[in-house]
Amino acid sequence: IRGGREPQFREQNLLRALELIAQAHYMSETEYFELRDAYIFLRQTEHRIQMIHDEQTHAIPNAKVDRVRLAYMMGFN
Repeated sequence: IRGGREPQFREQNLLRALELIAQAHYMSETEYFELRDAYIFLRQTEHRIQMIHDEQTHAIPNAKVDRVRLAYMMGFN
């Protein structure tokens, strides 16, 4: 919403946009780090899901072996 009035927020890169929003004090430092870390975690999860069967998908695998493989790839041993 702010991007309509404040062009500096018209940013393609979400991590950079979050940084700009935090610098403008529209969110707390804690909120910034939580959102940044959650976004990075979700992107890493997405990439590893796609690696399991080398396909463009965003769905968590149905097969237990693939879910275990995903957990292992994400560092949950």
